Amino acid sequence: GRVRLLHGRSLEGTLAFFVSGAGISLALLRLLHPELGLWPSLALAAAASAAGAVAELVSVRVDDNLSVPLAAAAGAGLVLLVL
Repeated sequence: GRVRLLHGRSLEGTLAFFVSGAGISLALLRLLHPELGLWPSLALAAAASAAGAVAELVSVRVDDNLSVPLAAAAGAGLVLLVL
């Protein structure tokens, strides 16, 4: 990517992370939990993906393999509290 953000990460890479994560999450939620409906599934997928993308963007010393899933789970958990 050309637009640099934090710690050498790029805007394009962060957006690719968000879009692919949200798309895969949405597909799995619709497949495994069709009772949720489209809009709650979309909200969960987007929140988890956005939280994971932000965690990946700001992580420096903490291993991404730990911080990204924890942030994604926290983002999804917050949406579940609202739903």
